[in-house]
Amino acid sequence: MRDQRRQVCHDFLVATNSFWDALDQLYQRACRGEEVDSFEHLRVANTVMQNAYVDLTITCGAQVRRLADSYHAELYELRPAAQAAEKDSWSSLNEDQRQARKDLRDAMRAELGVLD
Repeated sequence: MRDQRRQVCHDFLVATNSFWDALDQLYQRACRGEEVDSFEHLRVANTVMQNAYVDLTITCGAQVRRLADSYHAELYELRPAAQAAEKDSWSSLNEDQRQARKDLRDAMRAELGVLD
């Protein structure tokens, strides 16, 4: 079971990283003045992230699930700022998502018994 949880945690972090990469690409394109349908641009990355999230919610403990919810929310808050190319908002929200990711990783490591 521990190996399964480790894989689920890994897959979720990889999926959220891909989603963030897609958000960053959206932001960069918007900064150049390109018109982009953000929902279409993020569709594949969002689907992969949602599927990984489902696995996480049925495999991991309550603390990891709670922090994954929080991290999800932080990532989704970035979309409007990215599409609008709002530099201050993007920077602030991006810092928030980094902290949420760190908190989630710490909880995952604790649940898996991975100590420094």
